[in-house]
Amino acid sequence: MAFNPDEFIKSYKPAEAAPFDPDEFLKTNTRKLTPFTGSAAASIEKLKGDFSVLAGKAGLKDIAQAEADKRRNDAIAAGLYTPTTEGWMEAPGTKFAELAGGSLPYMAAPAAAAVVAPAALGGMGAAGLAALASTA
Repeated sequence: MAFNPDEFIKSYKPAEAAPFDPDEFLKTNTRKLTPFTGSAAASIEKLKGDFSVLAGKAGLKDIAQAEADKRRNDAIAAGLYTPTTEGWMEAPGTKFAELAGGSLPYMAAPAAAAVVAPAALGGMGAAGLAALASTA
């Protein structure tokens, strides 16, 4: 019997995705994070919350929902990685790795925006740019 894509598509039933629960995620996420990766993962979650608040302030999202997303992302970040309590003299390598990992997402985001912005503005066309210029 030959493979019939139409029959496969009719018979395919995707699995239902469970709603996301941050508390359950933190209980089941047991991977070992290094100071660099743990700090970077926590910073990425915080950055997601910051972007959500930015979208709320820009009017792209409901402000109450944006603040709720920020609180949820901050809770996930707090559960992902706990920074060392040792000082710079006791664990300079750990402290430096945490500093680098925590700073990386905040340094990469503006660089990514600088790459994406010209392409987004290029898609606007001359009329869109003229409209922007007339409002400035």
